[in-house]
Amino acid sequence: MLKNSFFAVAIILTAVFSISFFGNFDFSRNYINLPLLISVYLIIQSHYERGFIFAAGAGLIFDMYSSSTAGTYTLAMVVPLVVMFYAFRSLFARKSMYAIILMMIVSTIMYHLFIWGLTEFFYLVNWREFRSSINSDYIISLCVQLSVHVALIVCIHALSLLVGRHVVHRFRLNPRV
Repeated sequence: MLKNSFFAVAIILTAVFSISFFGNFDFSRNYINLPLLISVYLIIQSHYERGFIFAAGAGLIFDMYSSSTAGTYTLAMVVPLVVMFYAFRSLFARKSMYAIILMMIVSTIMYHLFIWGLTEFFYLVNWREFRSSINSDYIISLCVQLSVHVALIVCIHALSLLVGRHVVHRFRLNPRV
């Protein structure tokens, strides 16, 4: 119970931190999607349910703060992760760095394409007056976000491997195990 409560608070704090704190800085607002990074990392670490719950919870909070149609960010966070979960599970047997980088790149691109597609769909059915466009500035921004996301997921994964080895080595009872 306490573990689930901590997880719910972590979802809320991450989404609100991403909206309120990262929203004040141009670089982090435009290039870092912290809930997507954490969700992808949770799926990589074989915590599939937690990754999907984290993405859905953060998407719901993003939907509350956005001017987009309800459910846009929730679907944009969850659908790429579901696709990546099945692709990661069936295509990549090991958690190699190449698979992790590929998963981060594809999930970030799918996230942006899903938001763009939903915005266009809602514009065409007259649910929104805002129409998004993909131009050269958007492509450059997406490329920078991809490079930042890849660098961050590599650092997070390397740090978790380093800390994991250190913790396992420190608390191991039998040195031959």
